[in-house]
Amino acid sequence: MGAYAKSGSAPIVGMIKPGDIPPTGGLYLMDVVPDGEVRFGFPNITDNAEIVEMAASGAHMTLFVTGRGSVVGNAVSPVIKICANPETYRRLADDMDINAGKVLEGAPLAEIGDEIYDLVLQVASGAQTKSEELGHAEFVLTYKSFEPLGPACPPEGCIHHTDRGSQYCSHDYQKILRQHGFQPSMSGKGNCYDNAAVETFFKTIKAELLWQRSWETRRTAELAIFEYINGFYNPRRRHSALGWKSPLAFERKAAQVSYWCGIKP
Repeated sequence: MGAYAKSGSAPIVGMIKPGDIPPTGGLYLMDVVPDGEVRFGFPNITDNAEIVEMAASGAHMTLFVTGRGSVVGNAVSPVIKICANPETYRRLADDMDINAGKVLEGAPLAEIGDEIYDLVLQVASGAQTKSEELGHAEFVLTYKSFEPLGPACPPEGCIHHTDRGSQYCSHDYQKILRQHGFQPSMSGKGNCYDNAAVETFFKTIKAELLWQRSWETRRTAELAIFEYINGFYNPRRRHSALGWKSPLAFERKAAQVSYWCGIKP
């Protein structure tokens, strides 16, 4: 959630797994949890391993945000370390590239943004990062395995189903759907069964999350909803209609059967 908050207001385009190449530009989340049965216990999250996984998905450069400091680099792509703690930066100045903690001491946020942007251009033109100057060239491959599902992004022609609300009929909303390759679908007039599944979800998220507390800001509510859906509802909450499997477990099983049977989605 911290990484999502740091991404700003950019919309999430889709989800990928290590080794997947994003099919379009935009902000993607990476699912680094391995598929299949647990082997030898779940691997610990390590900075070096995650940097390698991003490089495997085509990252030519990694902007690594840290507060406590992390002495890492990479043998494949440069790592720009952005330190959010001014005290940590002062102690590890030889290994940190950007002192973003200056914001806490009164520096304008735009100034830090410009500094990061300028450094990205310099490194892309051949300048070395601090970790490269120090000779860091770590490279870690874990024993994770992932099912061959490809990027979990909406495929061309994906159906976007709604009720007949005026907001969904609006030109602006329909334009966004077309831009992202969705096929609009609406419930039939007076047909309460068309939306039964999603209405059940709305009831669930209201009862289990939204009605449980008051929300100070819209952003706080958005982050909580994102965490509920992607951190609990999809990967963990079991459903009787899915054979007591979570939505993600059911989707992976169905995709696996389709893959081995040669059925194209």
